[in-house]
This record gives sequence, C-alpha cells and structure tokens, in this order.
Amino acid sequence: MQITYRIAKYLKVVLAVLLLAACTPIGEPATPTPAPVLVRVGVLPFMSNAILKIADAEGFFVEQGLTVELVPFRSSNDFVPLLLQGELDVAAPALTAGFFNAIARGGNVKIALPLTAFTPQDCPVVVVLARKSDVEAGKYASPAQWKGATIGISLAGAQGLPGYVVDLFLRQAGLTAQDVTLTALDPAVQGEALRSQQVDLLYAAEPWITRLLAGDDVVVLSRAEDVAPDLTSSFMVYGPSLLAEPEVGRRFATAYLNAVRQYHEGKTPRNVELVAEYAGLETELVQQVCWSDIPLDGAVNVDSIMLYQEWLHDLGLLDRLLSADEFLATGFVEVPE
Repeated sequence: MQITYRIAKYLKVVLAVLLLAACTPIGEPATPTPAPVLVRVGVLPFMSNAILKIADAEGFFVEQGLTVELVPFRSSNDFVPLLLQGELDVAAPALTAGFFNAIARGGNVKIALPLTAFTPQDCPVVVVLARKSDVEAGKYASPAQWKGATIGISLAGAQGLPGYVVDLFLRQAGLTAQDVTLTALDPAVQGEALRSQQVDLLYAAEPWITRLLAGDDVVVLSRAEDVAPDLTSSFMVYGPSLLAEPEVGRRFATAYLNAVRQYHEGKTPRNVELVAEYAGLETELVQQVCWSDIPLDGAVNVDSIMLYQEWLHDLGLLDRLLSADEFLATGFVEVPE
C-alpha cells in the first residue's frame, strides 16, 4: 500500500507539471542581440574634440550599440582622403576649399553634425590680440588702424577659416587682406611672436588666449563672434559608410548629442576631468578657459557656410559653388523648425 501511495503521489506531481506547461504560452524565440557596429572616428587633440571622449567614456556610444574607435591625429589634412577611402567613418576635417572641391569632384562625404560655433557668450573662444603697450598708445583701436599690420594666424592660414574671419574684421574698415600681411604661426610660438614684435596682431583661439592673457601684457582687440555670429566653425563629417547606413548614422548622432547635453552642464568636475585628460591640459587651465559652444540641437548654420563658401569662391579656390544639399547630410538629427 505504501508503494502504491508513493506512485500515486509521484503521478500527481508529473500531471501538475504537464498541466502547467500546457497552460504556459509559448513565446517568440528570443531575438539575438546584434553585434556592436564598429565606427572609426578621426580625432584631434583639441578641447572641442573632447566631446567624443565624453560620449565614449560615459557609455553613450555603447548605449546605441556602437563600438567607437577614436583614432588620434595631429592634423586634419588627411581626414577627407581617409573618409573617402573608408579608413575612417567620421572625422572633423578643416573646412577648406579642399573639402568642398572633394565633394564637387564626386567625393561622398557630408557634414552631419556641428562641432563648434561662434555663438555669442560671456567669454570669447577666438579673438584678435594685441600688445597692451600698443593699445595704450592708441594703436589698432579700430580695424582701420590695422592697415599695414602683420597679423599672425593659425596654420590653417589665409585661405581657411582664420583668413575668412580676419577678412570680416577688415571689411568693417573697408580694408582687404591685401592691406595687411598674414603670417601662419604654430600656436606654440604665437605668444613669443607677438611679444617680440615679429607680428603686430594675433589671431588666437583657446586655450592659447587664456595662456597669453595671463601675462598681463596682451589684450583682446576683437572677438570672432562679433563679425561672424553663430557661424558653424567646425563639423563632424560622415564618410560613405555612415551615409550608406542611415540607421548607424542616426545612432552615432544620438550618442553624440547625449554627450553634448552633458557638455552643456558646464565645468562640472566630471566634464573638467574628461576634457583635461583628453586634451592633455592642466585641470586648472581647463577650468579657466572659455569653452567652445556646441549647438545642443545638432543644427548646422547653413547660411554661414554658404557665405564662407562664397568667400572661397571669390578667391578662386573652388571648382564651383555647392548647394547645401551637396555638402549637408540630413535625416540624422531631428532639428526643430
């Protein structure tokens, strides 16, 4: 009897399990997690490029299913060829005639996101500097007094954005680049060139502005945002791979703009830490310098680019003027109208 009872009890358990299994709905097979997509991004050792460090370090790329490789470069000269060859997927090439001409000749690269903009703010990120002694003596008080001056500019030179901004300053006084001498200087020697009177004026950007002003013998004459307000001065450019895979491009843009939102929280301890680590700068300096504006909405000021492109065309540097559709990628960011 004891054995029969045990068998009956066992059969009840088996029956209960079978009934439970029968009543449990059969779900769809689990969808396998897609493998992360590799995106290779060319980066430069500038503070503005630290936005990509923020996106990477804070996991914003991983959240979008991306494995992003930040490939360091010292110069942006090779970015466009490497994008066209598929060696890079994203980069921030200098906005030169070469960029526009590459597109005009059939190159499949386009601006996708803004990196920096000359947004008017409490502090300047690009300026023209002068010796304090000259300003106190009444020299260079207005662009009209710049005639005949030697102006030091960044290595991007007279035929790039620095030359364009200087030209905008000169236009205020009816002058042109032919009325001054533009000298390309490495940032590391800019201060010495100004102080030793090798140049009369200096086109400078952060963090060099803060470093030079610390000496109390240099002053700001003019700010770039005064003559080119809201000009989108640098960009993230997509190569053929991301242009051909819009979903991946959108995911990259989403992660990027998440990092921009954190960046706009300002000089928080975490942001200062990441920017200083990325740019190889002292934490104290990063806290002091003026940070470039990166548009929160991901919108590119197309009108500002068209004006700059027309300037390049007037210099005879462009094959032809491009329409916005030719150089701007759309659909990756939802921009408010």
